[in-house]
Amino acid sequence: MSMMNRYSREEIEGMSKQEFMSKADYHAVLHESPCGFEVACLIRESTNHADQKKAFEIQKDMILGLIQGTPHFHMVESNVFEEVVSGLKAEKREAFKLMRKRAGEHKFDILVVDAVSRLARNVKDLMIVIDDLKELGIGIFIVKGEYWTYNMDYTGIMMFSIEGGLAQAESMQTSARVKSHMGELAKKQLLGGDMFGYRLKKEVERSNNTLEQEPTEAYIVKLIFEKFCSDDPNETLTSSSLCQYLIENRYFTYKGDLKWTSSKVIRILDNTKYMGYQLPGKSEVVDPVKKKRVLTHVEPIRNEWE
Repeated sequence: MSMMNRYSREEIEGMSKQEFMSKADYHAVLHESPCGFEVACLIRESTNHADQKKAFEIQKDMILGLIQGTPHFHMVESNVFEEVVSGLKAEKREAFKLMRKRAGEHKFDILVVDAVSRLARNVKDLMIVIDDLKELGIGIFIVKGEYWTYNMDYTGIMMFSIEGGLAQAESMQTSARVKSHMGELAKKQLLGGDMFGYRLKKEVERSNNTLEQEPTEAYIVKLIFEKFCSDDPNETLTSSSLCQYLIENRYFTYKGDLKWTSSKVIRILDNTKYMGYQLPGKSEVVDPVKKKRVLTHVEPIRNEWE
C-alpha cells in the first residue's frame, strides 16, 4: 500500500530517515523516500560450480541494476559484499562478517539482498541479523518476496519465517542426500572420487572404477610419508617443517599452487586410502546446521583392488 494513502506528501517529506523507515513498506522504500539512503548489498552462492557461477553473475547484475536505477540509493564499492559459501553457518562467512562489522560502524542504512536464503540458511542466524541490524537503525530490503524487515506486520513475519525455515530445511535435506549417497558407496566399496596423487578412472559399471596414479603428485605423497616416518632423526620432518620443505622445493598442491599448510599435510598422512584401506563413516554429522561431527570409531576395511 502506498504511504500516500496514509500520509500527505508534506507529512512524508517532514519525516526523519528513521521515522520513514519505521512506517514504510517495501514499495515505499523503493519509490516514495523523501531522503537518500546509503545502501549495501550481499550477493551469495553456495559453490563455484559452473551453473552457480552463472547464477551468481545474474544475481549480482540484478541487485546492482536495482540499486543504480533507484535515485535515492547510493552505494560505495566497499559496501558490496560477495561470497561463495554455504549460508548455514555465519562464522564461516567472511563477507557476511565484514558486512556486520560495517553495519556496526553505521556505514549504510539499508542492506539489499536477492532472497531470504541469500541472507542465511539458518533460521536462528536469520532472526539474529534482522534484529541486530534493526537495533543499529538498518533495514534489510529483500527483493524476492518483497520484504522490508524494518517494518513487517504479522503476515510478513509469518511468511518470512516460513521462507527461512524452508531454506534451512533444503540445506538439511541436501545434507541427508549426500550422507545417504556416501553410505551407499561405502556399502558397495565403490570409489568416491579423485584424491591427491590419484585420479578416478570411471567405467560403465561403477564397481569397476579404479584409481590411477598422477605421477608427480604420487611422488609428493610418497615423499611426505618418507620424510614424516623416517628412522633417521636428521631426516624426520614435522607437518609444519614438511610445509616449508614442499614450498622451498616447489612441490605443488592439488590446485597447482604452493599454499601448503600443516592441515593439508596431516590430511594426507591421515588418509587411510594411501595404505589401501577404506574407512567409510569414520565420522557422522549429528547436526547438519552446525556441521557438528562425532567420531564413530569404525574399523578400516582393506580394499580388494589393492
